[in-house]
Order: sequence, then structure tokens, then C-alpha cells
Amino acid sequence: PLPFWDIPRFFWSHLDQLTGHKKMERRRIVLSRSVGMVLAWCSEWYCWLVGKEPTFTRFRITFSCVNRWHNIDKARLLLGYEPTVGMKEGLERMWEVSYNEILCV
Repeated sequence: PLPFWDIPRFFWSHLDQLTGHKKMERRRIVLSRSVGMVLAWCSEWYCWLVGKEPTFTRFRITFSCVNRWHNIDKARLLLGYEPTVGMKEGLERMWEVSYNEILCV
């Protein structure tokens, strides 16, 4: 099983290398879901008062707090599928194709 956020972080790190930026690891601030929900509710309420579209919403908090995993065990069991390359090699190949498309644009 592979946590969901590992895949976007893989591409973000490669994009940082492509652009030449050396992103320093920032200190992560972790809030509980309940604190996030209260802050999002306040944001929604404030935006409603001033007539703007909120960007920090309870839906986004809920979406970001959900546990998601990528796992192919069911495909192996039901379909007899076996990947020809591993996840890391597959991500590297996908990056190479994407990188070549970026350079051609």
C-alpha cells in the first residue's frame, strides 16, 4: 500500500528540481480535524458576510483528512494482474514522459 500524498510529493520534488528551486523543508503545522472544521466554518461565515467565495471550507478540511491508499491487491486477486514495473519505476517513467512534453511546449 502507498499513501496518497506520496505520489504528488514525488512530482512536486521533481518539479522543484526542474525549475532549479531548492525548496527548504518547511515545518509542518498539524491541526486536528475538529480545529480545522471550526476555522473553516469561521472562514465560510466571514466570506458569506462580505459576499466572497470561501477558499478554506469544511469540504476541503474533510477531503484533506480522509485516509487514501493505493493498493493493487484486489486487481491481483480478481484479475490475476501483475504489474510489469514497480511503483517507483513507473512514477519515474511517467515523469520522463511528462518532462519531455514540458520541454516540447
